[in-house]
Parts: sequence; C-alpha cells; structure tokens
Amino acid sequence: MGLLKNGSRLPPGFWSGGQLPLVLRVVIISVALVGNTVTAWRVLDSGPDGFGPLALELTLCVVDVLMWLVVALRPGWAWVPLVLLQALLVATQTQPGTFALEILIVVGFLAFAAVRHGLVIALVTTVAWTIVNPFLDHALSSSAFVSGYLAMLVLALVIGLSLRYLLATRAEDRRQIEEFDRRAGDLIQLQRDELARELHDIVAHDLTVIAMQSSAGAMQAPEGGAERETFEVIGDSARAALGDLRRLLRLMREPPSTDEVSSSAASIDLGSELADLAASLEDLGHPVTTAVSGDLSKVPFGVRTTMSRLLREGTTNILKHSTPSAAVRFEVAVDVEEGVVRADVVNALGQEQQRQPPRRFAVSRFGVIGLRERVQLLGGELDAGPTGEGGWRLAATLPLRADPH
Repeated sequence: MGLLKNGSRLPPGFWSGGQLPLVLRVVIISVALVGNTVTAWRVLDSGPDGFGPLALELTLCVVDVLMWLVVALRPGWAWVPLVLLQALLVATQTQPGTFALEILIVVGFLAFAAVRHGLVIALVTTVAWTIVNPFLDHALSSSAFVSGYLAMLVLALVIGLSLRYLLATRAEDRRQIEEFDRRAGDLIQLQRDELARELHDIVAHDLTVIAMQSSAGAMQAPEGGAERETFEVIGDSARAALGDLRRLLRLMREPPSTDEVSSSAASIDLGSELADLAASLEDLGHPVTTAVSGDLSKVPFGVRTTMSRLLREGTTNILKHSTPSAAVRFEVAVDVEEGVVRADVVNALGQEQQRQPPRRFAVSRFGVIGLRERVQLLGGELDAGPTGEGGWRLAATLPLRADPH
C-alpha cells in the first residue's frame, strides 16, 4: 500500500488522474448499455432473475449502467455509483452474483485512472462491503468468500496501479526528453547568436573597411585604368561578401522556415552563376572554358544549393592557390537518363605557367570538408585532389532526386 503515499519513487503526476483509452471507453459503454438493456428486457418479459423483486432488479440495472458510464467518462468520480451499488446490495441483502466481479473490475479501473481520494474511498467501501457480506442472509455469507475476494481485490489493485505507474513513467520520460530538447535548442541558439555577434563584430567590420577603402582608391585612380578597375572589383567583391554575410547572420539568428529555404534555393540560376564565376576569373587573367550539357532547370532546388557551393568553392580555391594565369575549365552536365548531375572545376598548370609564382593564402580545408558533407547528405560523391598535370580538380556527382541518408 506504499504506492498510495506520495513517495519519491512515484513519477510526477502519478495521482493526477486521467482517462481510459478511447477504444476501451467505447467498449465499456457499449457492453454496459447492451448487457443491461437485454437484462431489463428479459426481466420485464420473464420476471426477476433471482436478485430480488422486479423493481430492485431494474434499479440495479440502472445503477450498473450509471457506474460504467462514469467509469468510462469520469473515472475520478466512479466511486460514487460504486458506493451506491454496494449500499443497495447491503440494504436489500441481495446476493451480488456478477456484481461481485464487476466491483473488482471497477476498482482496477479506479486504480488505473482515478485520483487518489477516489481510489481510497472505493477501497475502503469495497473492503467494508466484503467484510459485511458474511453477516448477510445469502449464499456468500462465509469467511472463505471474504479471504478469496480480498485476495482478488489486491490483485486488481496491483494490476491497475502497475499500469498507472508505467504510463506515468513514460509520460515523465517524454517530458524530460522534451525538456532536454528544449534546453539543447536554447543552447544551440545561444551559440549561434554568439557566433553571429563575433562574425558581425570582426568579419563584417573588416569587409566594410575593405569596401570603403577600395571605393576611395577607385576614386583616386585614373579613369579607365587597370588600377581603377582593380579597386572596383575589390569593392564589388567586398560588398557582395558583406551582403552574403548579412544574410548568413539573419539565418543564424532567425532560422528560416521550410518554405523560405525552398524559395531561396529556387532563386539560384546555375547558368548565370557559372557565367559570373567564369567572368570573374577571366577578369583576373585566367583563360576559362565552360561546357554545359543538359537542361539545368531539371536540377532540383535542394541540389542547386550544393552545386552552387561547389562552383564557388572551386573558384575560390583557384583564386587562392593557383598561378595568376592558370587555365580553368568548368563542366556541368545534367544526365536525365542516369538521373544525375555532374560538375567539374579544373585548373591546369602548363609548362609556361610554372615559372609564375602561385598565390599564397592560408589553407584550412574547411571548405572542401563542408562541401563533402553537403554532397554526402544528398547521396552524391565528391572528388577533390591534384591532377596529373600539376593542377587541381574539384568534381561532384549528385542525384537529380535528392536522396539524403
């Protein structure tokens, strides 16, 4: 009986009460209505079944229906019709018959779903009714009935409380998991906010300075000269990077919805982006060839983003690590029959170019690592490494139907 106390072993909300499963409620109400209707019809047609006078048996049917309706709909109050039924049986000294089994079942349901005081009242009245039975004038007036019935009462109580404990434990586990997820989400968002602040304070500031200095340099450079064009390219690149950074910061602080992500991916035009990247390399002295086969509009929105990142990463690597006039080749092929899209970014290193010093920038390899993760999430393959001619190749094969795994 220790479960009837507020012990530390019980999960929170153990005694708050609840409802029976919907299917069980429907079955209880249906059986109670049909069974008691048939009984009342038989009693009216053929006479009493042996529980007592006709009026008593009809009253017992009504009370029985009421008890099961309350058990199904408001189990916390089921002790009220239960006590009424027991009092009626004692007052009329009626042999309980099947009502003895029904009382046990009701106590089991109360142990499963009723609030604590309702279960306590039902237990007290049921034990009292059981003990009183031997003193009544019917066939169950024996001590064997008392001991056997009390044993079954304990069994019904244990089953009901055990199921209640399991459900309460599962509910508490779900609550703890939800709380853990909420806290983890809050911590992740806190980290994103801190990183966004650092990016804004450091990178955004530096990009703004670069854009301002390049604008000032372009104004002071001779009109139409290469120096002025260089300053303008630097300024345009800094402003474009600053715009991308601001979009990134906005995403970090307010993660977009699925519709917003799809809309952003739909706005990517791979053909235009490829042409812009090739033009930027040509402006810096790189001979560029591009080859596009297939319909780029067949590339799904989810794949376009990764393809865009691959083309940009390849261009960035060329600018950072190749010789100033290294030849570059872009290839994008959409193969509908095979269901894939392929992209290659290759920079060659000819014999006449080997005499030129390569550009020197720090190497982190985070770009290729992140790109490989993107490709793998879509079920594709990435190949990044040196070519046999001393150049570098970045290539990916992605399914037209994004297959994340």
